[in-house]
Amino acid sequence: MRLLKNKKTIFIALIIAAFAAVGGGIWLQSNQPSREAEPGRPQTSLPGAISPSGPTAYEGAKHATQQSVVRFSDEANKQDFLKANNLSSDDLKKVDELPNTYIVNRPEGQLTPSGALVSEQKQYMALLAPNDPIYPQWYTDKISAPAAWDTSTGSSSTVVADIDTGFALNHEDLADRWAINPSESGPTVQQGPAPNCTSRGLALDKNCNNLDEDGDGNVDNWRGWDFAHNDNDPLAGTTSPSSSGATHGTETAGLIGASGNNAKGVASINWGAKILPIEALDDNGIGSTTAVASAIHYAVDQGAKVINMSLGTASQDPILKAELDYAQAHDVVVLAAAGNCGSPTSYNLNGCSVVGQMIYPANYPQVLAVGATDINDNRASFSSWGSNLDVVAPGSGSLRTTVWSADNQTSLYSTDINGTSFSSPIVAGLAALYRGLKPAASANETVNAITSNTDKVSGMAGQNFTNDYGFGRVNTAHALNGTPPVAPAPAPLPNSTATTLSAGGILHKDDYLLSPDGRSALALQRNGNFVLYDNFKLVWETGALGRAADRAIMQPDGNFVVYDSSNQALWNSTTDGNAGARLIMQTDGNVVIYSSSNVVLWATHTLHNPDNLNYIMSPGFGGIATMYPGQSIYTPDRRFRLILQTDGNLVLYSPTKALWASGTDGQPTAFLTLQSDGNLVLYDRSVHPLWASYTVRFGLTRLIVQGDGNLVLYDQFNVARWNTETAGAS
Repeated sequence: MRLLKNKKTIFIALIIAAFAAVGGGIWLQSNQPSREAEPGRPQTSLPGAISPSGPTAYEGAKHATQQSVVRFSDEANKQDFLKANNLSSDDLKKVDELPNTYIVNRPEGQLTPSGALVSEQKQYMALLAPNDPIYPQWYTDKISAPAAWDTSTGSSSTVVADIDTGFALNHEDLADRWAINPSESGPTVQQGPAPNCTSRGLALDKNCNNLDEDGDGNVDNWRGWDFAHNDNDPLAGTTSPSSSGATHGTETAGLIGASGNNAKGVASINWGAKILPIEALDDNGIGSTTAVASAIHYAVDQGAKVINMSLGTASQDPILKAELDYAQAHDVVVLAAAGNCGSPTSYNLNGCSVVGQMIYPANYPQVLAVGATDINDNRASFSSWGSNLDVVAPGSGSLRTTVWSADNQTSLYSTDINGTSFSSPIVAGLAALYRGLKPAASANETVNAITSNTDKVSGMAGQNFTNDYGFGRVNTAHALNGTPPVAPAPAPLPNSTATTLSAGGILHKDDYLLSPDGRSALALQRNGNFVLYDNFKLVWETGALGRAADRAIMQPDGNFVVYDSSNQALWNSTTDGNAGARLIMQTDGNVVIYSSSNVVLWATHTLHNPDNLNYIMSPGFGGIATMYPGQSIYTPDRRFRLILQTDGNLVLYSPTKALWASGTDGQPTAFLTLQSDGNLVLYDRSVHPLWASYTVRFGLTRLIVQGDGNLVLYDQFNVARWNTETAGAS
């Protein structure tokens, strides 16, 4: 890419970027307020020239096709969908591995769901990153692996599924590490005899090998599956052997479980667990929603206890989310790389719209999200961050692992790999180490052992959790030998005045819980998303529930459940069996479910950032920033405050008086929203606007309570579009 060198070029580029962000619905909480001084009065010109650095030579993310993926609840639902969209059964292509799931050759925006789960056929990418000098095997010492190996080196009864590109199946450090089909229940081979093969039935691979040696009609003696090409051969380099992604799966597999103590190559974290190789991305490192979702479903059905995914896409994927729920329901630990969007010079190349943005599936709460650190325990410059980041692990400083190439498929090793792609399999190896040592441990117990026994690196400044490091850098020995707490949340505050939802309590759409200080709001939004805001930034969510979500109930059995209007559970806290449990909005910013005996059962892990008292309201996830009655935003010196009062009035206060008001007191206000179209709107509970700034069509904007007492709405070019004209007030 050529450097941008003039203002005209910059202006055009910024417009394109802004519309891309709105179209993708991406403006995450990782978009931090500027630390530069805000203008004293509305600006009417652009800031100084911008010269982005040239990107590295990786292709940016893009949509794969104009297809959609549809999942039906039953046959009646399927027929309703076909009728609503004027389609026939011939327009549906069945996805073999996924139940009731089909591909439709029509964009998502042109389909009416009619009760079906509809998702764009997204593109997933292997998470590549720039290269650095090598520091061989420093990372095993950094995370105390040698001390852990005195306790356990892994168990062959534990299967780790690695969903990635193809693999070097004959590599000297991996050949005896693969999980061989134990149940003969793999997908049916459809391709028939390969050309030039003497026909011996349908069960033949690409090399004419018989896949049914015992003659029972089932495929046997296979290793994993290839969903990128729909066959039983997850071998690297079968289509584009010279592509940069062809070796990616081999590299991640080596970090999970390269053989140890064999006088060859490298030693991984886990020497004993078996690796189930599943190819969902092609040699270019690209895959689809259906391939990745099928890979997850398949891994669960094959008995994998741990799944690693060093891949991602920039926006939510309901079909993939459904398979993550399937894995969670089957007690599988799912790990994924947080993303390589941390660098201002290359975040857009990974499909991200803001610096630091976490990608999916890592950004889903049921996935253990892993970021990257360097040899000095600093967050790697490329590593994404956010409130859903769980832990960090070495990923920068050149890790050594197994590698595949067309010229050497059996004994090649890396010298210079870097990326969150390689942090995630290290932690996956640790998760398998724990589950092998303690076979009775649940997925939640495994995750708690890892997150609760981390090293708090210096960049965390003594905090238990930060958006840059999650709960800290993993420590293998401590995870295996430590005694994890019942749950990874803090004890309740003494004499807490936090808002409580007791057994039987229900939140309907537009209902919310507000923390006593007004900084946190837990809301079931009108669009169906169940979210937690901290200082008007989305810090936690249940996922892409869409408009189907109808109510959230704290049940008498202790489970907190989100239901749709048909009484189908869309999400739950998996805390059933704890009668009398209650949900509390704590004053520290954390939402916690406690048992009747005050034991922590579940938490959002969203402690307040003490330096993050907001004076800017900017679009949150999905393009909307939201303020609920009782919430306020302040200037940094706390002299001026904008508050949405419980009487329905939006008021800007100075230290001594009201400077401006929306004049909507006495109205049943539901929320104030800063919309993705640039309009600031105050709605009632019937979604009727009570007041608006009438700044529609200005795109992504930000509302700032300025230090001079002026409330100003700026567009993405820092041009003021609306203000209260209260600058200089006191």
